[in-house]
Amino acid sequence: MAIYYFDLRDGDEIVPDEEGVELRDLLAVQEEAARALAGLSWDSVQNFKGAQSHRMSIEVRDTYGPVMQVRFVFDISRRQCPAGHFKFLRVWSVKFLHPRGRTRDC
Repeated sequence: MAIYYFDLRDGDEIVPDEEGVELRDLLAVQEEAARALAGLSWDSVQNFKGAQSHRMSIEVRDTYGPVMQVRFVFDISRRQCPAGHFKFLRVWSVKFLHPRGRTRDC
């Protein structure tokens, strides 16, 4: 088992993880990063007003350097309906980036 650090990147800001978490393998790392990012992105979407775009990611590293990046991107466009109500369109994607350049969309 190794210690992994989950640094949060929210737009241009980065919040480094100074404690780390001990996990058994990269699959456990990916699951932990995705779970953390899902919670953070849910909170962020709830605070959006109007039409906006946003990018968040968790950059995972171990004592030797970068291991993985889990990125979340979403756009919200509001379109005026004839009755004066707003219709929401939410589009998001999650991309798991492996340090060797392979990606997997979800």
